[in-house]
Amino acid sequence: MNIYKVSHWGRLYESFSPEDLKEFRDRRCITVHNSARKFDLFAKMDLGDYFYLWHVYQGIVLVGRVRTEATTPGIKGAGWFERFYDIIKELDQPRMYIGLNKKHWTPIGSATIAKVKPEEYDLFEETILKEYFDMELSDLVCPVL
Repeated sequence: MNIYKVSHWGRLYESFSPEDLKEFRDRRCITVHNSARKFDLFAKMDLGDYFYLWHVYQGIVLVGRVRTEATTPGIKGAGWFERFYDIIKELDQPRMYIGLNKKHWTPIGSATIAKVKPEEYDLFEETILKEYFDMELSDLVCPVL
């Protein structure tokens, strides 16, 4: 099992409106530009990997599970890659991150995508899953796609 943070924020997303972000959520699609730092992590995500989604305008949005390979061009045009996902749990209302943890995989971390190291899964569980989703790591275990 791999766990990631995916952020729809930063200079590459400045042209994204709240409506654009809603459209991506409605399509159950995460998108990353190939010029983003650590784009290779997005490209190498395995089917069935987990992530939580952070939106610049709203905060922490959902926990999802990757169900497709990265494809391009995305609806935003050349250089944008998309992956579709299944929702594990979506918040009724997005919540801003107020935690003190400043690991690279928290919303405070500046990377568009970040992988949680297995030795930090317990911290991730406390910081993100329990705090925002009332979930535990064991809740993520689903059959392989």
